[in-house]
Amino acid sequence: MRSYSWCVVGSGPAGIAAVGNLIDSGVPADDIAWVDPHFSVGDIGDKWFRVQGNSKVKGFMAFFNECASFRFHQAPLFKIHSIDPERSCRLCHLLPPLEWITEQLLSQVTSFKMKVNKISRTHGKWCLTGNELDIQASKVVLATGSEPKTLPLTIPTIPLNEALNDKIIRSKNLVDETIAVFGSSHSAMVALENLMNTQVKKVINFYRSPTKYAVYMDDYVLFDNTGLKEHAALWAKTNIDGTLPDRLERVYCEGDHWNEKIDQCTKAVFCIGFEARTDIQISDIQQPLSYNPYNGIIAHGLFGVGVGFPNLVTDPFGYQEWNVGIGKFMDYIKQVLPIWLKY
Repeated sequence: MRSYSWCVVGSGPAGIAAVGNLIDSGVPADDIAWVDPHFSVGDIGDKWFRVQGNSKVKGFMAFFNECASFRFHQAPLFKIHSIDPERSCRLCHLLPPLEWITEQLLSQVTSFKMKVNKISRTHGKWCLTGNELDIQASKVVLATGSEPKTLPLTIPTIPLNEALNDKIIRSKNLVDETIAVFGSSHSAMVALENLMNTQVKKVINFYRSPTKYAVYMDDYVLFDNTGLKEHAALWAKTNIDGTLPDRLERVYCEGDHWNEKIDQCTKAVFCIGFEARTDIQISDIQQPLSYNPYNGIIAHGLFGVGVGFPNLVTDPFGYQEWNVGIGKFMDYIKQVLPIWLKY
């Protein structure tokens, strides 16, 4: 069994940031194991690449240039270089630079293109095993992502990744369909816009809270994580808080009266948040994993980061939000890594 000081599980933006910062902090690259079945930029590369981002391009560029180990100063020009840095862009424009950075990191660390099935604690180290994987590490970072939450309804569902992909949703025959969309967040607005751009018969948006918009102040952003931004905010102000399109109905979910509206729907899309993946068995720790939301500690030498383990932040007025975003993952890792190195 090969042994390493560190192992990072997951190759999405949070995993990329974790590997880069470990190298930059002085951990020998050949003492870092990086494990992922695909090394294709995680769920962005697999599911969310057609989503219109809610961050500005300049924030993505800052991520690319943050770690010296990314070697991004040597990178070729990508499409994202030509996009206005003050605008947002579809997440597909992040893929080429993140794939390039992934290759730079893979050339430095020891990689295992495999899936981790189980993590167990033995003789003071973490053992990571899978079908063909058998390694151990003193410390492990889980950047394993999350899955969309759903509700226990009996009607068929349209997977969230399909609803957020304008090309896929346009390819579906929805002429006779009445689609329920649950939620009022960024993903809900993207799904609603995509559906309204089809020949769908009707869309009913079920929501529990009014739309919320991010407000850019001098030194902070109000509702930075829960507020709508960029294209989704513009669409919502025009179509949700402006004039509802003819085929769109909104239903406030209070009491039981909305159940009769559900009966009118033939399919559903759930935009109600995400929850950490639980497909890795970790000995003596029950799933879903409990972790410290301020420093990412799960257990001694075991840490979580990324959308599956977001940190909790407080704005100047005491309002708390889960901090999710590519740049936010980078900032958070830089903040907590000195603790992880000693824990």
